[in-house]
Amino acid sequence: MATTKRKPETRKSAEEGLSPADSGDEYEERTPEPSKTRGKKRARTAKMTAKDKQQEKRRKKANLSMLPEMPIDILYEIFSLVHPRDLLHISWTAKVLNGFLTSKSSRHVWQASFKTVPENEQPPPCPPEMTEMAYANLVYGQCCMNCSNTHPTIPAWRALVRVCGHCVEEIAIDRVSARPDGLPYTTNMSDILPVFRVNYRHQGVIEKVLRSDSERFSEELAAVGNSSQEDVIKKYQLLVRQRQEFSDAMSKLKRSAEKAKEDARVDVRERRIERIWEKLSEEGWHEEIATRKSMYKPGLLEIKGVVMTRPLGEKAWAELRDPLNKFMRDESKRIHARLTAARCRSRTDEVRKIVDSLHLSLPHPHDFYPSAADICWIPEVRKTIVDGTDKEFQDCEADIRSRIPELSAAWLEERRKVFLQLLPQDSPSLEHLSLATTLFDCMKCRKFGMRIEEALSHCCRYYYGDKFIAQFSNVASASVYHDVGAPWDSGLAEYQYSTTLSALVREVVFECGENPDTITTKEMNRKHHRFARFGTDGTIAVLNWFQAVSFQNLFIR
Repeated sequence: MATTKRKPETRKSAEEGLSPADSGDEYEERTPEPSKTRGKKRARTAKMTAKDKQQEKRRKKANLSMLPEMPIDILYEIFSLVHPRDLLHISWTAKVLNGFLTSKSSRHVWQASFKTVPENEQPPPCPPEMTEMAYANLVYGQCCMNCSNTHPTIPAWRALVRVCGHCVEEIAIDRVSARPDGLPYTTNMSDILPVFRVNYRHQGVIEKVLRSDSERFSEELAAVGNSSQEDVIKKYQLLVRQRQEFSDAMSKLKRSAEKAKEDARVDVRERRIERIWEKLSEEGWHEEIATRKSMYKPGLLEIKGVVMTRPLGEKAWAELRDPLNKFMRDESKRIHARLTAARCRSRTDEVRKIVDSLHLSLPHPHDFYPSAADICWIPEVRKTIVDGTDKEFQDCEADIRSRIPELSAAWLEERRKVFLQLLPQDSPSLEHLSLATTLFDCMKCRKFGMRIEEALSHCCRYYYGDKFIAQFSNVASASVYHDVGAPWDSGLAEYQYSTTLSALVREVVFECGENPDTITTKEMNRKHHRFARFGTDGTIAVLNWFQAVSFQNLFIR
């Protein structure tokens, strides 16, 4: 609001009883300059956010300046309903309240305050040698009971004191130094005086005794003389047992309180994680979470900001949203690859069982049947193993059983043509492959002396844990590990005719009186030729011709 301010001449004329019109002066309209204090306050208010203004308003409403002036009976009623920890903090706020709560007339207020503590958190009864306020400071306070500073303190339950590291040397002495003169050395000081332990960084754990307890015990012991020392000792032994019971109860209470806090923190973390799952479900990951939540959880917990002991707010979710969505996309691909790989291993095991059962039904162990790897690497079978449904794989299994004889005949003819090219004869025929002297070597795995039946199904890459690259539906590619091995490789560089071993077998057949150019392996098996092998230790082994010409025995005959 604008105010009028007169010029000096105008003020002078007014003092002389003249009006402004009579004096010839005029009024001048001016806006008063705001005071510096008001200007600072307005500037501070302009910079405050809505949250700061709300806190400032709440602070003004929560003004307790009139609390010390309230009637005493009302204060008694209010403080009787306050937790001892809060009542202890109230006593530190003002000298008036501190004097009020430390008076003897306020003892019933502290007693009523301890009754407000829940039953599962209720501390033991207050020891008779302590006031209720000192007991509240011992149990709930954090200040040193000697210097009243807020240094880190340690509660010595047996000594009924909470002390900081600076004061422990002032109020306590070593247990050994506390032994008074004249006390028998057979008496243990730990059974007479309340002992507490202090853990020093370099000296380790040292047992301490309050200096006041030690001096009082020495004075009482010296006052009664030698005749009644036993009564004094029994009195202090009883005190030590009571303090020990109090210490055990407080330690149990602290452990239960820490466990309750940890359970509360775990509960908050679990609710935060559940809230994250709900948010991810809203982002479109509902189906993945519903079916494979346990597979996503280990990786989710490793993301920074997920495992925290605070509820998930909108601001926190805004920071976690992009990293979590990226994690779900990447992890879904990895999980799909793992599930597909497990499905592929299971299905290849089923195919291997089918092939093994057919091998057992062969009339002769050297008759040809394709290996499980040959079957699994058929394009349509492989596609069904990797991407097919369970119904499609069942149909594929039935088809495999019916197609194996046809496949065996086709693969046998194809592989025989490969080995015919390796024979030394000018115009080799299929009969030359079945001769007893026809042997082949694999230069890839260094296996020598294989007969045609073994060479036809030989797969030198048949190792557990082999892998093939599978093209999945939702993933570019992934390695699927299996134990069926690799398919038969017709590369001529891997196989060659075993000239040296064939010549040795030719000599063995001559010794049996047979024609090595015409007799086959099956015909030699029908003969009853036997050979003896003399070992270096004097033992004699009887072998048939097949064992005698095996690669293991050719060079030790």
